[in-house]
Amino acid sequence: MRLLKEGKEPRAEGLPEAARAALEKMRDEGSRLGSLRDDFGRSFGRAAEETSVEINRTLEDPRFREAVIWQNRRAFHTGMESLLRNPSGARTFKRRQNEELVASYLQRYCVKNDTIGFFGPVGWARLASSGEPLKVETGGGLLAARNVYFEGWCIDALADKLASRPEMRPWAAPRRVPYLRLEGNALHLPRSRPLMLPPKYAAVLAACEGRLSASEIAAGLKRTPSLGVRAEAEVYKILTELVGKGLISWTFEIPLEPCPEGTLRRRLELVADESLRAGALAQLAELEEARRAVARAAGDAGRLDEAVGRLEETFTRLTASATTRDAGKTYAGRTLIYEDCVRDARVEVGPEIIEALGGPLSLLLTGARWLTFKAAELCLQTLRGIYDEMAREMGSPVIDAASFWMRAQPLLFAEENSLLRTAESLFQERWAGILDLPPGAAASPTSVSN
Repeated sequence: MRLLKEGKEPRAEGLPEAARAALEKMRDEGSRLGSLRDDFGRSFGRAAEETSVEINRTLEDPRFREAVIWQNRRAFHTGMESLLRNPSGARTFKRRQNEELVASYLQRYCVKNDTIGFFGPVGWARLASSGEPLKVETGGGLLAARNVYFEGWCIDALADKLASRPEMRPWAAPRRVPYLRLEGNALHLPRSRPLMLPPKYAAVLAACEGRLSASEIAAGLKRTPSLGVRAEAEVYKILTELVGKGLISWTFEIPLEPCPEGTLRRRLELVADESLRAGALAQLAELEEARRAVARAAGDAGRLDEAVGRLEETFTRLTASATTRDAGKTYAGRTLIYEDCVRDARVEVGPEIIEALGGPLSLLLTGARWLTFKAAELCLQTLRGIYDEMAREMGSPVIDAASFWMRAQPLLFAEENSLLRTAESLFQERWAGILDLPPGAAASPTSVSN
């Protein structure tokens, strides 16, 4: 037995007949296993070679290369380009990794319903009250329109870099953070006792509404003799202290919008110093021209690669920031730009299909209504519990909204939200009761009428 456990064959002499027969059978099966292992190795090798051929064929498609360059230029250069340079190389561990990278992108483009770039254009359909069940008219190409936009964080980075220059800060509009409250000279912060500010500090903080530039705030305070503000530099010093304490934001703030560069340009055009204004606008114009060059290169993988490279170089030079963020995250917005495209097709859904969809959609929408109501009910119960707890702690029914929100936020927006998990579980239980499927039964179509 010890020899068998060590993978060695024991001697048959002296063993019972049944044991000798078992050993003989083991020898035969071992020989057969070796043959099967060889067959498997040859089959696996052929399959691996065929896979490599298909992977290389995919990479040779310029549309695939363009799609990857739009999404992850670094992955293209570090993982895929080596396969193009050496299509018949040995299947090392690194090569297998690179082939798997190509396969994962191909799978995504074929299976995932993404509205992203030219490989996932947005399409619109019209619901018609008369006519054919479904009518589709395609245009001359895949796309009717393609446009390149900056991600908001890209323009934010340039705005912050410009605002970090002391000579530019007077033209940026400071803004109070949303969780503080100022009543006279009393500063109210979450989970803290009111703090009495010196009148000069309170006046500066009160003026930080995000509308007036620091220069305008300073000019206004200088016109109030009781505050004793004699120079703009005094106000800028107070603003710098307020930034350091986390009470204000002092930069060229840009809202979340499709064209943030337009808002930044309007902010910079308000800079009174002609030299500073021209220099800042020139930097923005350089970044915009780099984006336009990317748009002109769309449809050509090689030119696109070069144009995106120049955009990244320009961005890094102007902002001293990395050209990507949140590596590994699954949501969009990791790169400097994105392309938004519209499908060249006109689709009409007629009354016959609309009527056929009515029953299933009514169930779907009723279920969605129940789920959202239950989630809201559970959240409301939790929020009431937080309020009651804080009221007991503070000995008052009046609770500061910011303090309340600070305590509630982790429960509502935790990555693993137990409230939503509970609602989801209850939702599944309701449907399980309605469908009444036997335990272990395979999924099967069910009529809405049932």
